[in-house]
Amino acid sequence: MATRSTSPFTPLLSYQFMSLTTFRKSGAAVPTTVWFAPDQENLYVTTGATAGKIKRLRNNQRVVLTPCDARGTLLDERIQIEAVAHELPAGEHDRAVAALKRKYGAQFDSVVASSPVTSRTYIEITAS
Repeated sequence: MATRSTSPFTPLLSYQFMSLTTFRKSGAAVPTTVWFAPDQENLYVTTGATAGKIKRLRNNQRVVLTPCDARGTLLDERIQIEAVAHELPAGEHDRAVAALKRKYGAQFDSVVASSPVTSRTYIEITAS
């Protein structure tokens, strides 16, 4: 009988926020507190289309994920997951929106409603 493999993101799933660490060209780490939601084997994040993390991801797709609170205080530093991330093309945003709505409900709707559609983008994170 085959056993089902556990997603590498499972340790994060019980948390509301995570620290998404992206990397500058110099290699310097830049942590950012984000909402995230799982869908199948991936995680999805929303952010401003002109956010620094988007620029950094275009240069280096490596990320490190750690659970944190809303202020960015790390909650369990033993959980540090290496992954890769990229900005989703506009035509694929619906998948990310659906995942984030499932997790955050009305909270997510109010965040999205407060920003113009063109100013928001989505990041897909996959296991490395």
